[in-house]
Amino acid sequence: MKMKPSMKLHFTLLGISLSVIFLLSSCVKIPTEAPPLPNLKAKVRVIHAATDLGEVNVKLDGQSIATLAMESSSAYIDLNAGKHTFQVEEQPVDTLFIDTDFVGTVYLATVFISDGDTTDRFIKKRERWMFNPPSPDTLATVFFAQMSDTIAYKVDWSGDYSDSDTSFTDNGTLDNTLTYTKFASMKIPHKTFDVIDDTTTKYYPISNWTYTFYVVADSDTLLTITPTLSLGKAVTEVLLNPKANLTVKEFSNE
Repeated sequence: MKMKPSMKLHFTLLGISLSVIFLLSSCVKIPTEAPPLPNLKAKVRVIHAATDLGEVNVKLDGQSIATLAMESSSAYIDLNAGKHTFQVEEQPVDTLFIDTDFVGTVYLATVFISDGDTTDRFIKKRERWMFNPPSPDTLATVFFAQMSDTIAYKVDWSGDYSDSDTSFTDNGTLDNTLTYTKFASMKIPHKTFDVIDDTTTKYYPISNWTYTFYVVADSDTLLTITPTLSLGKAVTEVLLNPKANLTVKEFSNE
């Protein structure tokens, strides 16, 4: 049976189309792998709070980043988010996952284990997200890090304001049971008061306030702390040494 001319034309066009598609596809490079992910960032510092160690060399991912005495800190270090190893001297390596946009401190701390034995480990604490400031412009922030003893401390606070024509007081409890290797924080704002028949709000600056924190154990005040306050800034108060000789060291957050 003879094929009609119109059918011949259709098959000829189909063949030409398939040939063109084949030629084009052979020239196109189809990727076999996804593009690499961006390097997601983080920032950390190391604070030496291990009361059983003297001066140590701190390694991050096998590379020395700082030689730290007790109660001292490295600078903040930029690094990619993900798993990182931390080590001092010949002690075991600690592997920590540093989250994306993490900004904070990795504490070298003495960890108490069974039968009175101790070991030294790295403990991370986030201070902020990278896309946020250390503290909002209208606040001063105080962090507490309990690296002192296995007991729990109570942390009370009082605030006093005075200027040439007025004075105020405020008080409260930051933490009832601040246990070992745990953290607490407090954001201190401008104080605002309605004046002139409650129709006008007046702001009293942070610089005129004195905030005092009291570290208490068994109803005894062991330590009195007056942190450095500045709007838009944060500080960390690290409690150090056993209860019998409790001390504090203040570190500026960035």
